[in-house]
Amino acid sequence: MSKEAVAEKIIAHLATLLEDQWTKVLIISDVHANIIALKPSWLTPEKWTKVWCLGDIAGYGPNPNECIERIREPANLTCMMGNHDYAPSGISPWRPSTRMPKKRCSGAPID
Repeated sequence: MSKEAVAEKIIAHLATLLEDQWTKVLIISDVHANIIALKPSWLTPEKWTKVWCLGDIAGYGPNPNECIERIREPANLTCMMGNHDYAPSGISPWRPSTRMPKKRCSGAPID
C-alpha cells in the first residue's frame, strides 16, 4: 500500500472520530422575505452547532413575517439586522428600496 493510500485511510479514520466534535455552522443572509429560500431542512437544530443570520431577512419578497418566524426557531441562533431589516421594523424611517413592503413586520423583536 502506498504512503498516500495509508495517509488517506488515517485521515478518513480521524475524520470519523472527530466528526461529533467539529463545529457545524449554518450561515443565513439576504433572504429578503423569500420563504422558499429557507428550506426546512436547513434550520434543523440537531444538524448545526450554531446558526448565524447576517441580516436582510425582510425586504423585496412577500413573506417577511414568515421568514422572521422561521429564522427565529433554532435555539442556537445568533442574528444581526441588515439594512433591509430596519425599515419594516419601524426602527428607522429609511427605506433601502422602493420595492420594500410599506407595512411593518409584525411580531416581537429579535434579541
